Amino acid sequence: MDIIRLYCNSTNITPRLFISGFLKYLGFYIEDREQEQEYKSGAVSVADIYILGNGETDIETEYEIGRLDFEKTMIVCSERWRYVNLVELETFEVVLYREHKNKDFLSSFIDKLHRILKRTTSKKRLVRSLKKWNKNVHKLAKLYLDYDILPVTQYARCLRIRKELVLTACFAYQNFIYDLEELIKEIDGDYSKPRYVEDGSCSDLLRYTLLCAKYELDRVCMRNGMLHQYDAQELFQQCSRLERKYKNNEALLFLKADILLELQGDWMQSFDIYQDIRAAHCFYGDYKCGKIYRHYLEEYRPAVKVLKRALRIKPQCYDAWYQVAKCCEAEGVYGHAARGYRNVMRILQWKLESHLLSPDETEKLYKAAMALSKLYKYNIGDDIAASEYRKYAQSLAQEAGWDEYLKKVWFEKYLDDSFARKLRKNMYSMVGMKDTV
Repeated sequence: MDIIRLYCNSTNITPRLFISGFLKYLGFYIEDREQEQEYKSGAVSVADIYILGNGETDIETEYEIGRLDFEKTMIVCSERWRYVNLVELETFEVVLYREHKNKDFLSSFIDKLHRILKRTTSKKRLVRSLKKWNKNVHKLAKLYLDYDILPVTQYARCLRIRKELVLTACFAYQNFIYDLEELIKEIDGDYSKPRYVEDGSCSDLLRYTLLCAKYELDRVCMRNGMLHQYDAQELFQQCSRLERKYKNNEALLFLKADILLELQGDWMQSFDIYQDIRAAHCFYGDYKCGKIYRHYLEEYRPAVKVLKRALRIKPQCYDAWYQVAKCCEAEGVYGHAARGYRNVMRILQWKLESHLLSPDETEKLYKAAMALSKLYKYNIGDDIAASEYRKYAQSLAQEAGWDEYLKKVWFEKYLDDSFARKLRKNMYSMVGMKDTV
């Protein structure tokens, strides 16, 4: 099991997004915790990461420092917080987070994570399969930062986004993929030969990263009415070969299912994979099964059952609550449906007030408010409440520009045409084409 638990009590979303986004490309399944007291799966994690804010909390009272496992615990905090709690931090791996110092932060994070993984994982795991791990993961981190893969992933998979940003995102992914392939060739030689899975490769981890990047690029293309860049069946077969080698890796299992569902539309086979006993402890498997029950099978009661099971692990998942509400509405249980939509609004409200809603979250908040307006008007019979929710949704639609959110995830240069042009030229020069756009 390659699980990392990520605890966060800080209102600063940037380090949390940054860490979870990068760890995904390292083959980890992230179990996200809003609070340390929340329900946890029974799976054993390889690392526990605590993200703390700007001095607003005390680790002694917040997390009961005596109960933390120093061998696998990492603390991510500000300089001010570290100074206040210097004595308590002596036995842990500590990474300082500073605004707009992402390269330094990620470099330090990789070094500390490497120390923890050497204590908690064997070399037979996917994450340890990479030759010269520290050196090559630093190279991967540089590519990740150079092409701003986090904001690309956060923004470009959302519906109805600006066309020029979709093209920029595609160029960024294509640059990232090309450089990844070059890095794999540098380590392993000809990466295209399938024998690497059986013979033991020095870069299986990077092959997984490459599969993730290709999957994400094709998701962007699908969401925005563009042609696939890669053969989905070939991606599935490559992922299956890796998954057979690293049987206990949840990220590989779910990537295989996601390729089937999102790129090929094979919900039946993907449903079986999401229900795999090896992933029984994961929120994501139940969450995706609930969506399949609702969207493809239209079996609403089983959908609610598995979604609520998922919500016991991750109660702050707004989309799981939204799916529950849609199922209850379809079943005619309007009171429960309204409660589900209100939970979506409750979870996202603080982000709205802080101007930190992502495009996907903004869209879901708008849909929840509109759904509540219709429920109260046509099913519950409360015209006043219906009018209030409609006004709320309309004001949200007028004010949602996402500019503040984009700044928080370092997207400023993506709003500049010259940056898109540079990416385009870089891509064409790599493949020997002329920039005619």
